[in-house]
Amino acid sequence: MLKIILILLCGAGLGALMGHFGKCESGGCPLTANPWRGALWGLFLAGIAIYPMIVNALRKPVPESESIIHFSSEKEMLDVSKQKPVILDFYADWCGGCRAIAPLINNIAEEYKGTAAVIKVNVDKHKDIAQKYMIQMLPTVILIYDGKEVKRLSNPSDYNEYTEILKPYLEK
Repeated sequence: MLKIILILLCGAGLGALMGHFGKCESGGCPLTANPWRGALWGLFLAGIAIYPMIVNALRKPVPESESIIHFSSEKEMLDVSKQKPVILDFYADWCGGCRAIAPLINNIAEEYKGTAAVIKVNVDKHKDIAQKYMIQMLPTVILIYDGKEVKRLSNPSDYNEYTEILKPYLEK
């Protein structure tokens, strides 16, 4: 919230400076007619710029299944993938598509509990892992089997997509 207020104040301050130093001759210029008008325009433009930040701050987080694994190192993740198939869900807290598939990921984690692992990887916190797997788009879901990537889904939205890629590796 403090960040939002600071951005709004900076926008208003910059607009006021433009109004003070711009000195529009005709008085009809929206930004530079006077400092007050410049401050209002600066506040308005800053508000437009931070609108996505405000919307994301108001969203409620999606409840997460207890079967989903969060790890502290990549080695830990690879150890799990050598025991059973692993679904890696690359996400970010600010990603709308990631929020949309979160219930699907929770269902997969519950349904395949014990036979497959579901690991969520926050790309903001684990940039090195996101770079290693060359994540270009969010959400991205990768199936790992025996420590190697075997299938990749970008922006998956159907429950059957997950089960189709997972079933052949559960039978092995």
